[in-house]
Amino acid sequence: MPAPLHTLLHSALAWEARDRDDLARSALEKFIAARPDRADVLEQLGELQLRNRDFAAARTVLRTLQTAHRGSESLHSFSIAVRLATTDRLKVASIRRMLDLQHWSQARSQLQALLPEGPPSGVAGMDYYGLLSRFPDGWDAARRGYEALVGRHPDDPRYRLALARHLLSRADTAAAGQRLLETLRRRDDVSPRMLADALAAAAKIRNTRVARNTVDPAPAPPALPLELPSDTPETLPAQANTTPAATAVDLSLAERDRLRAITLDERAAQRLAQGDEAGALADLQQAHDLNAQDPWIALRLARRYAAGGAPDKGRSLMQGLATAAQGDADTHFAQALYLESRSEWEAARLALSQIAANTLTDTMQALAERLAVAGSTLELESQPALVAQAASRYLSTGYELLDKPGSPGISSLTAWKWPVEWHLGQHAGMSMVLHTDVVRLDAGHTVTSATPLLGTAPLVPVLGYPGIGALTGLSLGVDLSTSTLAADLGATPTGFPVTNLVGGIRYSPTIGPVDVSIGLSRRAVTGSILSYAGLIDPGSGRTWGGVVQTGPTVQAGYYRQEGSLQGALSVAQLTGKHVLDNSYVGARLAGDRRLIAGSLGALYAGAVVTYWSYAENLLNDTYGSGGYYSPQSYLSVALPLEVVGLKAGFSYRVRASLNRTSSHQKSMDFYPTDSALQALAATKPLPGGYSSPIFPASRTTETSYSLTAALEHTVGPDLVMGAVLTVDRASYYRPTTLMLYVRIPLPGSTVSVATPPRPTRSYAER
Repeated sequence: MPAPLHTLLHSALAWEARDRDDLARSALEKFIAARPDRADVLEQLGELQLRNRDFAAARTVLRTLQTAHRGSESLHSFSIAVRLATTDRLKVASIRRMLDLQHWSQARSQLQALLPEGPPSGVAGMDYYGLLSRFPDGWDAARRGYEALVGRHPDDPRYRLALARHLLSRADTAAAGQRLLETLRRRDDVSPRMLADALAAAAKIRNTRVARNTVDPAPAPPALPLELPSDTPETLPAQANTTPAATAVDLSLAERDRLRAITLDERAAQRLAQGDEAGALADLQQAHDLNAQDPWIALRLARRYAAGGAPDKGRSLMQGLATAAQGDADTHFAQALYLESRSEWEAARLALSQIAANTLTDTMQALAERLAVAGSTLELESQPALVAQAASRYLSTGYELLDKPGSPGISSLTAWKWPVEWHLGQHAGMSMVLHTDVVRLDAGHTVTSATPLLGTAPLVPVLGYPGIGALTGLSLGVDLSTSTLAADLGATPTGFPVTNLVGGIRYSPTIGPVDVSIGLSRRAVTGSILSYAGLIDPGSGRTWGGVVQTGPTVQAGYYRQEGSLQGALSVAQLTGKHVLDNSYVGARLAGDRRLIAGSLGALYAGAVVTYWSYAENLLNDTYGSGGYYSPQSYLSVALPLEVVGLKAGFSYRVRASLNRTSSHQKSMDFYPTDSALQALAATKPLPGGYSSPIFPASRTTETSYSLTAALEHTVGPDLVMGAVLTVDRASYYRPTTLMLYVRIPLPGSTVSVATPPRPTRSYAER
């Protein structure tokens, strides 16, 4: 991960430790804007909102996970966390009450019913193992669970705190818990309050277990006594009760001063959270006087000096400490952190260089990596608003091949596309994507009919038309978007006989539990060469085609972990050069339900009902027609089955659908825009099978199927490769599409696998 992104995640934890949840949330939102593919960071943001009891915001995060990260472990874990904090909170309280009453069997049954799929992997997992540890036989299983959470979240200190608290609750593991707390005390994303809370919780758990005689009643050696010595000022905050043995420990004067310093440090954090900066500064000064060798108290004091407009005083404090404790890794690390916060990159590098390379911890190494790019064009820690902009810069490109059978030389289509998406990052809350697409469309040259139904060719049968052949063009477009508003502007490929300006605007608010999208757009109709590119009439030399569809669309969706429901309604006008105007109404209703969620991903089954209605039937390729499928009524019922997952670094999505459709197309003149041409056609020889220059009406009912398979994987640190295969099979529509694509980071950014796979899109496919 690039240093700017690592800094954002680290700063989120550090701000939360200081009770600045607003800044923690801001850092996480910047990261998500830069890397929307990171489901685990979305989960972290949602967990923060749950801790703040902002359930509406947490559900918004859940819906984002459901739509963008189906089948992910983060979605599974966070959906449980939301449920336990909202709809099932009374069930959790009931289990706790059962444990208080020592009704073990009932509590176990309720816990299994509450979490039938086993423990979640996020913060809800800590709650689960906290309940499990209270069973007479649950302590060891809970320890293994906490250790697994630490392994899964190595950079988040909350999981180590939970493990330390668990270890401190028993005499035989208290020393290990104490050592773990000591390592956490050196981190700038762990506050004294968090350490004190862990100690108090461990003492409470142990007292409860001892009172019930459920463990060996021998008290554990205290990691840090929770009650202060008798000469501690009465004004300091009261601490949690502890065991009698813990209060009877004989403490040296130095140890008493150290404990008083810790308590003052804790009170300073509380005062700072309440806005009492003067009181916090006074407590930190007194704490530093009591324990001048503690680099972390000194670091917090130096930062308060800097915040008060005296950064030189903070710099002198840290330099004096480093000089007195030459060679102490924690002291040099704390000094480097202070200098980094002041953007003094070179001085921070020098301070960190005093630590032997083979003794660097993970957090020290992370600081070294951040400083390695500090001050360069990639360094953005001092400009948080620009972190997302740089970190989301990447190039996505691919090669797509489409084969769609049809009349040779007329409606058959082989298309090659080379779409390129330039993701240029975010600035001031707005992201930008540039599209450059090379498109080649080929209908071939072999015309099997002596009188092809193309343009006005039936009126000049001696023409000997050779077929449409191939057309090549370049399309450009730009997208601008915020969290709720998106707009784009572009054009169909230049180099085609007809080029159109296209674009759209969309507003996407969230109304309660429903995601809504209201848009207005003008889009190319890409179903054929005639509708997309336009053609030159072989009989008259005039150009026609190039159809665009213009109109509003309203969509709404309700998304949950177990399933979703979506609906859409759209109306449009369809226009093209020398093409009969048309109008359209469409509606779609879809829903799905998760059947299985396991290590291989999630399996969803659903149903989709689609209805279309066009005023005119302009499917044909004669002059005045549009070359696009436009039935007067079309009703489809589809039953899709979809698997989405991530396994061994491979992200995948497989969707199969069985469809039943019924459609009606009315009869249409050969030349719907020109009565003179239509009258002339009645005097000319007609193609075989026609008694008049009219395309006959038709009604069709049939069963069809479709299949899509997508896969992507990281190849090295700077490349994601993927492939997508799509097959549709109906009597009148049999296209096959294959795409190979890559994502490559631009300087200062990174790429990773997306779940589900995220192939490159051409601008016309918006």
